[in-house]
Amino acid sequence: KDREGEQQPSMGDRHANATDEKGRCCSPADSKIYYERGSDGFDHDMSLCSRPCWGDASCVTSCISRHGYSASCAACFGDLAACMLGNCMWQCIGGEDTGCRRCAHERCVPTFESCSGLHDRTPSD
Repeated sequence: KDREGEQQPSMGDRHANATDEKGRCCSPADSKIYYERGSDGFDHDMSLCSRPCWGDASCVTSCISRHGYSASCAACFGDLAACMLGNCMWQCIGGEDTGCRRCAHERCVPTFESCSGLHDRTPSD
């Protein structure tokens, strides 16, 4: 539920109408932003949005969309932040170190990549 008590759509519901034939939510325009900004841009945007939002998926989604991403793609970023909060908070509380990155890659990144179709911040196709 969100802050006003309304039921939030599930990840599948939020993305159901905005996927390509492979089930990815990010468009070619989203991919262009992601790959052009590179690793530093991704880390900066996620930090800029996740910290003040405390990992809240809808807040991070709204923040990320202000960087030019479509709503469906930004929702994948929001879900990534929520996953990190729920699964890697203790590993990441002191900053992004090896343990934090390992947790993220084991528990959250695969779902983000499946949702978004974005991988390793370098084009794979």
